[in-house]
Amino acid sequence: MGHGPMEEAWEELASSRFIAPGLSADSLLTGRLTDPVSGMPGSTVRRQAADWALRSARQARARGLGPTGQLLAVGLHALTGPPRCDGSADTGHVARLCGLTASGLLRELDDLVAAGTLTRWAPADAEEEITWKLG
Repeated sequence: MGHGPMEEAWEELASSRFIAPGLSADSLLTGRLTDPVSGMPGSTVRRQAADWALRSARQARARGLGPTGQLLAVGLHALTGPPRCDGSADTGHVARLCGLTASGLLRELDDLVAAGTLTRWAPADAEEEITWKLG
């Protein structure tokens, strides 16, 4: 296995004991989420939040999105909140959350629409904000 950014991130999570690495039958990396600070206040909430994020990312991954698209999908779901399907946020804030440039964010939003994760997105307020509808 090579040592690109994804492998380095995986190794960092494993060395920090946030995941317990394994290998699935189809040779893809898998892991079991752990809590290296179990017993400390908030561990149940952290575990529930991590479970929610992993489930949201799994749906995005099933739609063929890469890691950046998966992260953006989870971020938009978090910013939308249940039970609504419509959301809006500052463009710069969303881009920073996902480590994207403004133009990169716009490309990823188009990819989310193409994948069906979003039904639509649009700039609002002179493009300082974006609005979206979850798919």
